[in-house]
Amino acid sequence: MMKRFFASLACVFLFAAALAGSALASSSQRSIAVGGETIYGSADAPGYARVYNSPTDRVEAWTNTNFDPNRDPWHIKWDGSTLTLKEVSFDANKSSAASGIVYNYGSLTIELIGDNTIIGCAGQYGGASPAIGVYYGGLTITGDGTLKATGGGIKGTYNVNRSYGIYANGDVTVNGGTITATGGYVQDDVSHPVSYGIFAEGGVNVTAGDVTATGGESEGVSYGILTENSVSVSGGELTATGGKSAGESFGILAGSVNVTGGDVYVNGGETTSASYGIRAGSVEVTGGFVYANDSSSATVTTTSGSSYGIYSMGSVTIGDPDTYTGEVNAYGAQATGEGSDSYGIYARGNVVTRGFAKVTAAGGEAGNDSFGISAGGNVEMSGNSTV
Repeated sequence: MMKRFFASLACVFLFAAALAGSALASSSQRSIAVGGETIYGSADAPGYARVYNSPTDRVEAWTNTNFDPNRDPWHIKWDGSTLTLKEVSFDANKSSAASGIVYNYGSLTIELIGDNTIIGCAGQYGGASPAIGVYYGGLTITGDGTLKATGGGIKGTYNVNRSYGIYANGDVTVNGGTITATGGYVQDDVSHPVSYGIFAEGGVNVTAGDVTATGGESEGVSYGILTENSVSVSGGELTATGGKSAGESFGILAGSVNVTGGDVYVNGGETTSASYGIRAGSVEVTGGFVYANDSSSATVTTTSGSSYGIYSMGSVTIGDPDTYTGEVNAYGAQATGEGSDSYGIYARGNVVTRGFAKVTAAGGEAGNDSFGISAGGNVEMSGNSTV
């Protein structure tokens, strides 16, 4: 499905020719496309490339047999499974080649050295634009550097207008570095345009580092993070924010959210429909801190629909009875439309606090009702938890 989206974007058609050339490489090597340039490499014979930023942005693979990575300049290294980015700055809108990073041969690891920026190509006729697209596997990000991945802005009357900071067919796992993934502005007069900071079909895992995922402004829907599976945070810091949208806006939309450590900040965006910090099948916080629509998001409003700090289709469970447990602060934003409600925490099932959990929940100003906590089941407190 995502390949269909990708191929539709006029400015990335040139990738097809670049990737087709992989058949010419040695069978022991794999290819990856960066900025429209196909780079071949293996563990025994890594490929290297340079990025030129004048007069236009372009990527050029090293082909000189006398190349010495300890002597000659390089920005990109590819060993068949790990792509190393070292001070890469590439904007597809300043390139005659194509956009972003595209990998079609399984899972990919990106190692970050220094500050790196990848910007996807803007499209005038509809389609999809990823800054980074991994179409047949997951993406793991490591290293101590930074990465800013911004999807291209998309407009037109195509029926699949999408912009992605990061797209992966599998998991997106961050084990270090500072990652900023931002969807581009998406508009459309016909279809249902969507902007994603991170779209991971397999799930999102943050174990360390600093991750910021922001949906772009959209005439449809905006997601900081979208996955049908789990968003799991065990360390580091995750900030997920939905963009301004004509439809719904989500900081996180996931099958489940599980926080065992680290800090999580989620905010729904300004919208004419419903706005969610988190919307998930279930939410469990047994360590760390969660701030949903905190005071910094006081300007988030809805002109119709409702606002939710945390919305769970099932239960919300906070705390672990056997260990030091986490803290949740959840606020409903202002919901100005007639009949609109504002919820700090909304659960169709139970809201359970255990151990030393600390929970603060408040609804915001609303056209109709405002709730700190609203549960379809029970509100259960045990141990030394405070609400």
